[in-house]
Amino acid sequence: TMAFSWPDVPCGMLWRSRHPPMETELAALAFISSREGGLGLRRGRLNEPIDFSESIQRACGCRRAVCDILWPEERLILEYDGKRFHGTDDRVSRDARRKDALLLAGYDLVTMTGSQLGNVFQCAELLDQLSARMGKPKKKRGAGHLDRHMRLRKQLRSYHNSSLLRDGEGPDR
Repeated sequence: TMAFSWPDVPCGMLWRSRHPPMETELAALAFISSREGGLGLRRGRLNEPIDFSESIQRACGCRRAVCDILWPEERLILEYDGKRFHGTDDRVSRDARRKDALLLAGYDLVTMTGSQLGNVFQCAELLDQLSARMGKPKKKRGAGHLDRHMRLRKQLRSYHNSSLLRDGEGPDR
């Protein structure tokens, strides 16, 4: 059994601050090495702001966007959209304007939904496609990876469920 401790996690700084739990889980699943059950993507920048030009601000009504995960060299963004935060009419409209602003600024935006994150195979395939787009083709994962991956997911969920219960909240699926 492979035990991993939070300080050893490549994005361990997430657990020392107040980042949304599902974005944290997505980043951990993406960046932790496949040897430890993650998917081993090259690390991106977390919660990175992008300021828009005046013309984009006028066109879209957005001054800036804070990206869940940004790979600046590829101008590629991965966002997590859960039902609770992104499901209202107002938020859908705001997300559309934000997506337009990012597109006009030359960024590609990929969105992972709560149901995709919860589906082991869809999540892995989407992250593998992003990795391939960044020049790292999908590699065959060795025997036992699925078991390690499921243990990692269970550890992440357990950690977040306990912290959310302490805070009186629930996960954003």
